Amino acid sequence: MQQAVATPTPSPPAEPPAQQSQPWIFDPMNIPALMNLPNGGPQPEFDSEATTTTNLSGDDRSAFKEHLKKCLNLPGGMSESTKVTLRIFLKRDGTVAGEPVLIEGSASRDGPRLMQAATRSVKDCQPYGFLPADRYREWKVLDVTFSPKGVAGG
Repeated sequence: MQQAVATPTPSPPAEPPAQQSQPWIFDPMNIPALMNLPNGGPQPEFDSEATTTTNLSGDDRSAFKEHLKKCLNLPGGMSESTKVTLRIFLKRDGTVAGEPVLIEGSASRDGPRLMQAATRSVKDCQPYGFLPADRYREWKVLDVTFSPKGVAGG
């Protein structure tokens, strides 16, 4: 005679805490906090789409590039295909409002060196007081591309 063996019923999994004290580290919304970027101020939305198209005249765009080229000091021996694009936040007086943010870059050994040189040149060249004050809304955030060939965008 065989006896039936009762199988134990599994207990339900433990309930997660109702509120976690720390947000999930890989949540894209936490990137600014992880990078010690301000929440608000000149950089209210990290890596957001531009809401206002830069509408600098050809003369203003050329003046911006020429001014920035004066301060651009790139390390030698870089591949000409290396590029980085920085988002630059400017105050009304033409000074840099925060740390430039890398929004695109070449995946190469030269990319980090180019980014550092470009960031340094943006800071060294300020103020950009020649930009038209009446069109501040159009140039307060600029995406500028740097390469060993020079400066593009703005």
